[in-house]
Amino acid sequence: MIRQFRFSSIWITGAILLLVGITVGSLTPPDGAPVDQIPNLDKLIHFTSYLLLSLYLCSLIKPSWLFYVGTFCFLWGLGIEFIQPSVSRDFEWWDVLANSLGVTAGILLGQKFSPLMFLEQRFGSKK
Repeated sequence: MIRQFRFSSIWITGAILLLVGITVGSLTPPDGAPVDQIPNLDKLIHFTSYLLLSLYLCSLIKPSWLFYVGTFCFLWGLGIEFIQPSVSRDFEWWDVLANSLGVTAGILLGQKFSPLMFLEQRFGSKK
């Protein structure tokens, strides 16, 4: 399931931190944040967050698991949206759409470009 990397533990930690960061950012009330003041900035943040998450996970996981990566990322974002009303945030279908488009873009990019493979090749070669 997970590709063999020299720095696997670092990359797995990075994936966990991405998930925690997205979760905390999505469940923290945006009191006074510029997200409320710039139209559709939150949708761009949703799109970018899930693009980065799915691209990162595509780099970490073997290509035969891409469907599961996409499903996981989609369900993670949907689950967060359902939790948001319990922490004084709103459930928004537009957020779900932005997340889904980000996941799709990340998976499409991940099929052609693997940032972790690039880093491993650049810094992980044993001498």
